[in-house]
Amino acid sequence: CLCLAAVLLVLSAAACNTIPKSTKEEKATALTIDGFSVPYEQLRYFICNYMDSVSGGDPAYWTEETAAAAEESIYAESYAALKSEYAVLSLCREYGIDVNGKAISELVDVYMQDIIEEFGDTKTYSESLAEHHLTHSAYSFFTRVDACSEELYYKLLNDDIIENDDTVIEAYVR
Repeated sequence: CLCLAAVLLVLSAAACNTIPKSTKEEKATALTIDGFSVPYEQLRYFICNYMDSVSGGDPAYWTEETAAAAEESIYAESYAALKSEYAVLSLCREYGIDVNGKAISELVDVYMQDIIEEFGDTKTYSESLAEHHLTHSAYSFFTRVDACSEELYYKLLNDDIIENDDTVIEAYVR
C-alpha cells in the first residue's frame, strides 16, 4: 500500500512538471514561407498580440466594424513578422548553419530550462505563455530563431560578408 502511494505521489509530481504539448490544431500548417511550414500557433501568436496592441487589451473594443477595419493590417503585420523570423532560417540555410544542430539546440535547451526555473514551476510558466498567446513549442521556436540570428551574424562577420568597422557602424547608427 505504501509502494502504491509512493508511485502515485511520483506520478502526480511528474504531471505537475509537465509542459503541455501543442495540440494537433496548433501544429497544423497555417501558411508556407520560403518552403517552411508555419504552424498555426506561431501565426496566432502574432495575430493575437497585434490585436491586443490595437485594442489596448480590451476585448470590448472589438466590434464588427473595428474588426473589419483592422483585419487587413493585423494580418499584414503578422505575416511580415513571420517572414522576418523565417528569413533568418532561410539565411542560415544559405550560409550552412544547421538550425537544428547540436550547438544551437543545446543553447536553446539551456535557455528554456532557465526560463522555466525563473517561473518556479512548469504550471506558472505555461500560464504565462498562455497569457501571451504562446505555446511552449512556439516560444522554443522563437528562441531558436534568436539563437540562429546571433550565429548567423557572427558567421557573416567572421566571413567578412558584413563589415565590422567603427565608421560603418557609426554611419548606420546616425
